[in-house]
Amino acid sequence: MAKVEELAKLINNNNSNKKLRGFFLKVLLSLVVFSSYGSANDDKEAKKEALEKEKNTPNGLVYTNLDFDSFKATIKNLKDKKVTFKEVNPDIIKDEVFDFVIVNRVLKKIKDLKHYDPVIEKIFDEKGKEMGLNVELQINPEVKDFFTFKSISTTNKQRCFLSLRGETREILCDDKLYNVLLAVFNSYDPNDLLKHISTVESLKKIFYTITCEAVYL
Repeated sequence: MAKVEELAKLINNNNSNKKLRGFFLKVLLSLVVFSSYGSANDDKEAKKEALEKEKNTPNGLVYTNLDFDSFKATIKNLKDKKVTFKEVNPDIIKDEVFDFVIVNRVLKKIKDLKHYDPVIEKIFDEKGKEMGLNVELQINPEVKDFFTFKSISTTNKQRCFLSLRGETREILCDDKLYNVLLAVFNSYDPNDLLKHISTVESLKKIFYTITCEAVYL
């Protein structure tokens, strides 16, 4: 009889141990699954951040995106020096000689400047001496996603901006930008909008990938 009782106790102990082991195995499995899920999420986030960084880091250089306030700050920075802005007839671009790169590389070569609703302002210093040029052009107004191009130039500095759907970024003023701008401006043809839209896509690529840090005039 005693042996039967001992056997029963042993069986009960074994069952308890099995339940305990089963419980711990379930807990361990849950921890492994949770850890794997967390690790996968971390990897996903890391890859996303890396892609975002790569997208905003052309040619290995880190650039800073700027909003519209930065553009207004540029004008304020000039106004603090007691300069004035005077709007002039856009025809002066064709008629006068300018030392500004943006004028010579782009504006003078646009076939129909007035099509882009230009705002041209001369910038004068406190003594009334001409010291710069402010330019605003609407790009692609006949298509939903149209750009606004803005440039402030002085005798030794220039800043370029592009706005798209309310977002403004400062863009590096270089040959790549000038060439794409010129291609966009001169590609407009109401009978062949596909060609025009294609060049605008090139401008979008610049807008989303090549921006620059602010350097005040």
